[in-house]
Order: sequence, then structure tokens, then C-alpha cells
Amino acid sequence: MSVKVPGKLTIKYLTGRNGKFPVGNLVCDIGTFSVKTRELEQYSEGTYDGVFIISRIEIATYTTYNGSVNSYLSAKLDDFSIN
Repeated sequence: MSVKVPGKLTIKYLTGRNGKFPVGNLVCDIGTFSVKTRELEQYSEGTYDGVFIISRIEIATYTTYNGSVNSYLSAKLDDFSIN
């Protein structure tokens, strides 16, 4: 089941061990989520209004260089439309 929500997507580019990659921060009525998808590569850094179809929300984790573990909410988008 998918949920269609209006929201704001803020895209920024980070540099990792494999080079630069885009990360989105989606703010909508049901929450704030991190979004990582290759489709974001077609957009410049900035904030975009749009409609987003969320198929899955999950808790994601990563380990930092000093050994601590951080977690965040991640949304899997089936599709989105930027205004």
C-alpha cells in the first residue's frame, strides 16, 4: 500500500567514499524522512515543493567512524512530482 502526500523535499549533496551523492529530506504531514534515490541526481541542491508517493517507511542505521550508531527514518518513494 502506498501513501500520496504533498510536501517539501530539500536536496543536498554529500561526499562519501564513492564520491558525491544526493540526499533528500522530505517534510510532509505524516513526518520527516530521509530519502535516498538515484532520481534525485537530476536536481540541484535546494528545496522543492511537490507530491510524493511513499511505499515504505523504515528505520535506517549507520555506524560512524568513531563507532557510534545513528538511526533515522527513511522513506522509499515509488514516484514523485516536483512543482
